[in-house]
Amino acid sequence: EWFLSAQAVAKLGATLVTLFPNLGDEGLVHGINQTEVQLAIVSCDLMPTIRRLSARLPTLRTVIYIDHKNAAKVVTDSQINGFPDTIRLISLRNVETTGAQLPDTPFKTPHLDDPFLIMYTSGTTGAPKAAIATHRQMMEGSARALLSVISWIGDTRSHTFVAYLPLAHILELTQEFVCFYTGIRIGYSSPFTLTDTAPGLVRGQVSDIKLLQPTIMTTVPLVLDRLLKEVGDKLKARSKILVNLFGYLIDYKTKWTRLGYRCPIINHVVCRKVREQLGGRLEIVNAGGAPLNSTTQSHIKALLDVILVQAYGATETLGAVLCMDSGDLSNGRVGGPLSGVKLRLTGWDEGGYHPSDTPHPRGEIVIGGQSVVTGYYGSPDQTREAFRVNSRGVRWFHTGDIGELYPDGTVRIVDRRTDLHKLQNGEYVSLGKIEAALKSCPHVDNVCVCWRVNAPYLTALISPNRKRVLKLSHDLGLNGVTIDDIVGNEAVIRRVFEAVVQTGREAGLGTKEIPVRIALVADEWTPDNDLLTAAMKLKRRNVEKRYHKEINDLFTRDGVVCNNTS
Repeated sequence: EWFLSAQAVAKLGATLVTLFPNLGDEGLVHGINQTEVQLAIVSCDLMPTIRRLSARLPTLRTVIYIDHKNAAKVVTDSQINGFPDTIRLISLRNVETTGAQLPDTPFKTPHLDDPFLIMYTSGTTGAPKAAIATHRQMMEGSARALLSVISWIGDTRSHTFVAYLPLAHILELTQEFVCFYTGIRIGYSSPFTLTDTAPGLVRGQVSDIKLLQPTIMTTVPLVLDRLLKEVGDKLKARSKILVNLFGYLIDYKTKWTRLGYRCPIINHVVCRKVREQLGGRLEIVNAGGAPLNSTTQSHIKALLDVILVQAYGATETLGAVLCMDSGDLSNGRVGGPLSGVKLRLTGWDEGGYHPSDTPHPRGEIVIGGQSVVTGYYGSPDQTREAFRVNSRGVRWFHTGDIGELYPDGTVRIVDRRTDLHKLQNGEYVSLGKIEAALKSCPHVDNVCVCWRVNAPYLTALISPNRKRVLKLSHDLGLNGVTIDDIVGNEAVIRRVFEAVVQTGREAGLGTKEIPVRIALVADEWTPDNDLLTAAMKLKRRNVEKRYHKEINDLFTRDGVVCNNTS
């Protein structure tokens, strides 16, 4: 319904505005009012939110609510009653029925440089920004993605794409446009029903991914990290010998995969069973939205026997601008520039990154080309800061990400300017890099590394893997305890801390990069509680605001401390 509605808006020549529902009340009010939205198309479960906020939305005149007969949820009277008379309510089913009875109507074709899309960024570092894209820019971004996909899969008719990420995110939107253009089947799902461990399934219900049997899947790094941990947990529940044997076989396969060889026996004996949990037909996994840990990348490729494509892009570039090609066997890189993309690295003296660095040039990634958006709606200062137009008329976007360029033209993301902080001793540390490494710890579901101006060390706030810490508490003799009891138990904290330190060392983190104090929190971090973006990236400011007391205690009181010089 969302995708069809977007196509209709484009056909009419109107401007499509996308908003993440997890932006919260203030974010939704800001977005609707800033762009002066007159018509909103919403899912039924968001109707109470729109009704509650309606008095603060002076431009809103019409709400079309999704009530299709095949919709997962049914609209109730309580969801649609109580709206003010100034707002007209229409069901999408009624729109479709009425439209089918109307005669064919010629529409004025939009101009290529008319605005097509105002897409709000996910807001990882502050208030979401509204990126403006024209029809020309969107066509360029989609065509670029189209060429990339065709180079990977060839014949599109035999493929099925599982769609479960929000369409308000540019990664998912461009992927579905490509499917629409090429005839790849789209199977719609949700994070709540995608896999057997999804929270929305009732006992005995088959997961969407098993029913759809996709060949192509787009995902984000956090989902792949969790998949690896789930496999590890299932193995450890059986026997230590099986864990060691499994690890040996995957490491063996990873070694030969890097050299371009296949391991059919391991694929049949080991990988086939894991693949069956994801439908059994998966061929290509496209990872984006955030940097993917190189260990996760190599292990997922080996475990699922898939082509794992890592790409890099942003809302402001309308999707991927760098992407691995079919001959790239590396891990930890995001490939080279796609067709029509211009790439520059600019020096950043404060962070110590320069294009003259050896053995590989490093610097802030700056992207130019026809798919770079016009700017930020209603924010001229932010537009001037992030975008430049050179004498040739090429628009350039300063991404804020630090890249490292290899001789073969591929790029590795090594840092982000907003993640880089200076410790008391003058040493710079990258919070994002550290968090990416520590997420591979089996006891960690998510982590926020914390920094203070006058502190000589880092601390970490951890949302633990519940299954792991529940088992850990049982091993420590803590029976009949709740998750709230567990996260405050010093013995549990120390065990988790030791595992975090070991993970950091194994990942090659320096002494100053490993947190010396940690705190565990009972909450799971999700987009619904506004601690993660829709692309499952950490919303650092929101986490720091919500857990201000816990973080302050880490820097002002004695806690679990690591002597990480040993």
